[in-house]
Amino acid sequence: RAGRGMSSPPVGVGLVGAGAYGQFCLAAFALMPEVYVAAVCDSDRVRAERFAAQYGVRAYTELSAMLNDPAVEIVALNTPPFLHAEQGLAVLQAGKHLFCEKPLALTLSEGEALRAAAGETGTRLTVDYVMRQNPLWRMAARLREAGVLGKLLHLSLTNHAAGLSLPAQHWFWNKAQSGGIWIEHGVHLFDAFAWVAG
Repeated sequence: RAGRGMSSPPVGVGLVGAGAYGQFCLAAFALMPEVYVAAVCDSDRVRAERFAAQYGVRAYTELSAMLNDPAVEIVALNTPPFLHAEQGLAVLQAGKHLFCEKPLALTLSEGEALRAAAGETGTRLTVDYVMRQNPLWRMAARLREAGVLGKLLHLSLTNHAAGLSLPAQHWFWNKAQSGGIWIEHGVHLFDAFAWVAG
């Protein structure tokens, strides 16, 4: 809701996709005074019920059912990327705000459709670009904005991402489901570079 201050009542978040990162987000939401966990939705009923019980909320296995829950004002979409366009449109068309894990969608046309739906329904839409919260990237952006080092001439990055212990059958490795490394993972770097470069 526009104009909410810290003294306003917290907003209910319904999380969709209670996998490893979804569980991380649930724990983070539980620590935020601005929001509260209102519902958990996952296609795996046992997992949905386990985390719903942990937070004392209702469990859902179908997004459509959760979208009818009046306690859910924001939907945190933590499902694999190939589901974001269809599920995101359902969320926005239901009049709920959308906090989407990156990438927003697998194609430009899907992303534009989501932006258009948010505009048409008067809902808010944002993507979880975590680099925006990283103090190093924030400082780099501030230095460029201040111009204290002169004009930005070049940006270079080596990504040493390692340690993924995902099984071979995980959706992350399936390009049709993840969009491939440049879309699923690279969006963080593209966003950070665009931000720092102005």
